[in-house]
Amino acid sequence: MKKSIITDQVDMDFEKALKIIKKYNYKNVEIHSLWNKTIENITIEEVYNIKKLLEFYDLNLICLSTTLFLMCPLYENYNISDFGNKFLTFKGNIKEHFQKMEYVIKIANILNTDKIRIFPFRAPNDKKIIGDDEDFSNIKKYFKQLSEKYKHENITFILENCPHSYLPNSYMTGKLLNDLNVDNIKLLWDPGNSFRANYDRIPKKYIKNNLFNEIENNIKNIYHIHLKDYIKNQNEFEHEIFLEGDIDYNNIINKLKEYNYDYSLSLESEVNFEKTIKSMNNLNKII
Repeated sequence: MKKSIITDQVDMDFEKALKIIKKYNYKNVEIHSLWNKTIENITIEEVYNIKKLLEFYDLNLICLSTTLFLMCPLYENYNISDFGNKFLTFKGNIKEHFQKMEYVIKIANILNTDKIRIFPFRAPNDKKIIGDDEDFSNIKKYFKQLSEKYKHENITFILENCPHSYLPNSYMTGKLLNDLNVDNIKLLWDPGNSFRANYDRIPKKYIKNNLFNEIENNIKNIYHIHLKDYIKNQNEFEHEIFLEGDIDYNNIINKLKEYNYDYSLSLESEVNFEKTIKSMNNLNKII
């Protein structure tokens, strides 16, 4: 398995981030946002600058971590709330997200990466139960279209389980993938997102909350993993240095090794700079 880090966890200045990442002996990076833009909103001129910088620092880009199909209403009659500056996103309707994907695939081809992150749609705060059969049916419909449209591209879309979406854990994203049964959409598993999901809002059949079972159920479809840690205080979750929170990552990684998981473990620390450096060092110790 390969260790990686999302560059904006280190610095929004892309070159500054790469220098630090290289210093700590990482060879792979993932890009979500840089220069205060999401990757899907950069210009072609900036794309070629990214390419030049990656080559200069001899770093491999493993994934374009877009926010496509997150800030995108699944239903016209639901309003979805923004994340503000805490998490930069591309916003638009279904048509606009499909149009933007055309551009993102062009970026991916220039930067020689074959993975693009997508999301299972931002859930509205006022919908009592999320991930019901109707939600699954609609998400499946749009991602079937996505798969079919780009089946001849050398691209794998990796679907992240997200606590702000209709599918917060990988029991749910895994079911969607099994229902879709396509070759070009796989899983981005985020155990931290599963850990902090609001289980009061999802159907009872998906309330299992066992990260080791999530691995066992989905290992054949897990093509990318995000690493973040939390401390849980009652019903509140606080980001913590990787390996110093409540998630049993040592045994999770041992379990992944048992299954010969050979893709990326990508650090998304969600903590300040000093704690991010500690998180990078902690990941270095185990991979």
